[in-house]
Amino acid sequence: MILSFDPILSGRSWLRRVLRVLTGVIVWVLVTGAGGSGRANQVTTAPNFGPYHASAGEFTVLPDPEVSALLGGYSPFTMNYVQAGTFQTFCVERGESLAPATTYDVTINNITMFSGVPLSAGAAYLYQQFARGNLVYNYADSPVGGRTTAGFENAWMLQNAIWFLMGDYSGQESNPYVLQAATALGGVAATFAPDNGRHQVSILNLWATGQPHEPQHAHQDLLIYNPVPEPSIAALLPLAALLMLCRRKS
Repeated sequence: MILSFDPILSGRSWLRRVLRVLTGVIVWVLVTGAGGSGRANQVTTAPNFGPYHASAGEFTVLPDPEVSALLGGYSPFTMNYVQAGTFQTFCVERGESLAPATTYDVTINNITMFSGVPLSAGAAYLYQQFARGNLVYNYADSPVGGRTTAGFENAWMLQNAIWFLMGDYSGQESNPYVLQAATALGGVAATFAPDNGRHQVSILNLWATGQPHEPQHAHQDLLIYNPVPEPSIAALLPLAALLMLCRRKS
């Protein structure tokens, strides 16, 4: 791509044209991946899935630097808690597999891969509250092991509530977390509606390494709280703002 100088253009018009070209190039690189290594983003599950996982429950995962940069607003009890750099999460589907101490490629989405179900407002709300440390939950793990299964303020109950609110489980109408979500969102029906980013929670689709977007290599989906924009998109904002400013002044 060659930029030629047109002497007829005013200084302001020239800047505006350059900004348009640069914005187009950056967007093209982001969309096509040109100039990049092509390496997928990845997360690694902890050995035995972490200390708060029973037959199902709270997972500990270690994200790569790119995924880690998306995390924000996590409580000290839900990020860097089990191990520096890790965060705590829950699975979204019951019918998908996941292995401990394993690295997966990941894509960020608002829909599950196995069943094609959009992230519900109820599941997103509960994970947002969990991630922020605001949920009625045994974050302190007292007594030892209580964070996993003791009482109702535990990983097992929260996991069941998330599955239920994703339409993947039954018999959880009286689950305290399901009731809390219904109260917070204005009724049972609202908990099953698509969240559409309202609670700044997304789904991490997990894939066998080197084989993303291939259905036969899809694995479990996990939840991620990401109230900050992706770094690549954030980098475009000042450029876009400058371009809009030039347009207003022309």
